[in-house]
Amino acid sequence: MAEIKQVRLCGYGGQGIVLAGTILGYAGINDGKQVAGSSTYGAAARGGTCYSDVVISDRPIIYPHVIKADVLIVMSQRAYDKFVTDVDHENGMVIYDERLVSVKEIDNLKQVAVSATEPAIRELGSKQVANIIILGAAVGMTKIVSKDALISAIDKNVTKRFKDLNLKAAELGLKLGKTDQKEYLAGANTTVEGRTQKPVVNNALCVSCDLCRLLCPDLCITLRGEKTGIEIDYDFCKGCGICATECPKVAIKFEELYL
Repeated sequence: MAEIKQVRLCGYGGQGIVLAGTILGYAGINDGKQVAGSSTYGAAARGGTCYSDVVISDRPIIYPHVIKADVLIVMSQRAYDKFVTDVDHENGMVIYDERLVSVKEIDNLKQVAVSATEPAIRELGSKQVANIIILGAAVGMTKIVSKDALISAIDKNVTKRFKDLNLKAAELGLKLGKTDQKEYLAGANTTVEGRTQKPVVNNALCVSCDLCRLLCPDLCITLRGEKTGIEIDYDFCKGCGICATECPKVAIKFEELYL
């Protein structure tokens, strides 16, 4: 049976949701797939909820709209609340900007946080390319289109003035994709293997000020959602010590590792 994938990108007007959907559609075409899509406009231009549907298939597409999304890419809380019920809860995936969206516990549904807005500002100097970062991360995780197809689609659909910035955003997003972590952290893994200490958090002291997560160079700290505190992914932590040094509540301390 031919494969068909349904993707919905959503957020609010001004985040570049429609552009990201257009780029994903062209990437599918670059991969030799059949592609159909639709987008919302109207009040979204003034900050209302908007979305872009992209259907990618090996065979001709009869209906050009998403029926049940295999992948939901979300960049605002209102869009998440509105569209999360449109995801295939058994086999689908929600990919969301962790700074902008708080997810609900939903049985069997895979929901993956991506830091898109933060690195857009910190590393590229513009939150306007957060849409391309999260799109790149989604491609890195799902392989719904190839990397080359995505890069080519950006090259053809973004104006010359902003092309280099968007290409950098795509590369950053691809590196953040979970299934692309080996390439991204190739250098860091060596450090992790030789790490002599690790950060340990006392969540009773933590006030979720978010400073440690914003400063972490390895993107391995996440907030605990509705609960106060943080979680540290030790698979990627290099033990640099920045989080412990900068914590205003002294909630993070380092423990020596004896290997």
